Amino acid sequence: MPYQTLANLRLEPRVDLLLTCSRSVLFPAIPAVDTGAGEEASMPSKLVTDRGKSGTLVLASIGDNKPRLMKKLSIWPGIPPEATAAVLDAVAAQLENADGAMVAADRANLAEQDDDAPFRLQRDEARQELADALGSLRDTVGFVYGDQAPKRLGLDVPTPMDSAAVHSLAGDVLGRLAHWTPPANGEVVGFTFDKAIWTAKLSTPAEKLGSALTSLAKEKREAEFTLVEKNRAIAEHDRAFGFAANLLSTMLEAVGDHELARRVRPSRKRPGQTAGEVAEATTTTEAPVSEP
Repeated sequence: MPYQTLANLRLEPRVDLLLTCSRSVLFPAIPAVDTGAGEEASMPSKLVTDRGKSGTLVLASIGDNKPRLMKKLSIWPGIPPEATAAVLDAVAAQLENADGAMVAADRANLAEQDDDAPFRLQRDEARQELADALGSLRDTVGFVYGDQAPKRLGLDVPTPMDSAAVHSLAGDVLGRLAHWTPPANGEVVGFTFDKAIWTAKLSTPAEKLGSALTSLAKEKREAEFTLVEKNRAIAEHDRAFGFAANLLSTMLEAVGDHELARRVRPSRKRPGQTAGEVAEATTTTEAPVSEP
């Protein structure tokens, strides 16, 4: 029987006997989703892969145990086999769809993070070129025209490391340079300060840096949007997972399979994962996570 959606499912009255556990059990509160901001770009999110493992486990367990649950629950508490199958198929379909949406959202977020790599390279190269040009201009006018010359050009401060600050400083220097007249009595005989050449030396990397910063700002906004969509998909997955895993655990308890019921029950400590998965992941630590 193909999986059905909950919206299309029609249950017989006796199925209510199976679903009498409280909403706090079947619909656990969804904790705030960790954004995973510290993870490296291009690496699949651990938040998603851990949830995917537990989701696959629950889906497999539903498929493996459905015939047995249909038979035993028809004996007690008297639920028709087709009703049990319909419930399991519906929640499994919902979890499967939520898992697919979560993985797709994670991939979209990772792809968006990777999109800014060329712009980051352009930014770093242009920043270094511009910083070198500013330092060279400071040294040149200071040596030829004395200590007051760099100050008049706004170069009496160290060149900042931040890209936006370097770009801002270059804009100020270019503006001052356009209205600056080199002193006639330079300390180096025969030296001619070519304003056009120095303007070009600053303008070219400044334009490249400005373009890179603009592109990176755009990419950041797009990455933030995909991150919001990813977090929304994770929250929806946790909701579907909590329903499916709790329902399966309740059914298994009803037929006396207490050990498997405990293992597939949702973890109270790590959303979107089973208690069994969390216990296995922590067996090598000094203080293992204990799930009730």
